[in-house]
Amino acid sequence: MLYRQATTSELIHSCSFITVSKGGAGDPPVVMSAYDAETAAALWDSRRKKIKSGLTIVDVDPKTREPTQINLYTNSAIIEISRNGNTWDADYKPHKQGRPLMEPMVYRPSLDRPFGKSRVSRAVMSITDSAIRTAVRTEVSSEFFTKPAKGIFWGQIRSSLRKISKWEGVHRKYLRGIEGRGRGYSRVLGNCPRLPCSHTWIHAKIWPPNLPEKQAFRYHRWA
Repeated sequence: MLYRQATTSELIHSCSFITVSKGGAGDPPVVMSAYDAETAAALWDSRRKKIKSGLTIVDVDPKTREPTQINLYTNSAIIEISRNGNTWDADYKPHKQGRPLMEPMVYRPSLDRPFGKSRVSRAVMSITDSAIRTAVRTEVSSEFFTKPAKGIFWGQIRSSLRKISKWEGVHRKYLRGIEGRGRGYSRVLGNCPRLPCSHTWIHAKIWPPNLPEKQAFRYHRWA
């Protein structure tokens, strides 16, 4: 369960952190914890390609959400800093591992970005915005065309009972024949789930190209 939660946070924030510390009263001898990028931070050693030091927010005040316990991880010790009223108390716990007891879980790291990249990229956000806009257009189009087309233009016809040109008459006749079709919107929405796959490396089962829109979503499967 802890690993699944850390993996989910890794995909959202680009990285999460696993820490190891000595258990306290009522805890196992060794406690392994996971933190996301909102409650942990680290400095990267570019020469040794590992974490130089790290920090985690272990506990917060339930009312003010201010940190009440912070752990610092160095090469030689874990420094537990606890808030006691208006003061902070530090408990120095040395170890002989020679490295911080903190390890990052990173999604798609690189040399210039050792803590990785978020799977929710700008391209994915743009595709999501496009799908939302298409859904809004579908709703507006369906509401607009629920009434008969002739009823929509009847007010204009009554207000302009006069001699009109041949071109204007043909134009109005064409407008009265407009019908709302949501098939185009459905096709766009059907393609939206497949677009993020190339950006996020998520496997998707592609349905046949001539499959009806109503059945297309049944064949789509996220990994």
